[in-house]
Parts: sequence; C-alpha cells; structure tokens
Amino acid sequence: MAETTCGTCDSTDFELVTLHPAGAAAGILVAQCENCGVPIGVVSSSPISRAVSELRLEVDALRRAIDIG
Repeated sequence: MAETTCGTCDSTDFELVTLHPAGAAAGILVAQCENCGVPIGVVSSSPISRAVSELRLEVDALRRAIDIG
C-alpha cells in the first residue's frame, strides 16, 4: 500500500490538531503534517459523527460478546 506523504516537505508523519477559526462557534479537527504543519484534510468532529463512532464500537463489542462476528 502506498504511504501518504506531505506535498510540501515529503514527511510521512501527520497529526490531528484542533483549529479555532475566527468567528467560528467551535473548533475544527484538521489532519496536518507533523513536520511543517501543512493541512492535508479536515476530520469530522461533529457530535453526530462522534456518537455514531461510539455506537459502532459498542455494537462491535456486543457482537464479539455474543460471538456473531
């Protein structure tokens, strides 16, 4: 599989940071190069997305508990 590289500095190390744009009610979660800080994407951090992700984890745990894969 290909490895993601930064288009600016060719680094392969990335991090998630919360940015607080002026005038925004909430921060946004951004994936950015850990070396030079160039943003490569925005990650959904809405309460609904977070709730869905948490529910998916709970369903997976329940499936494992009753052994239905």
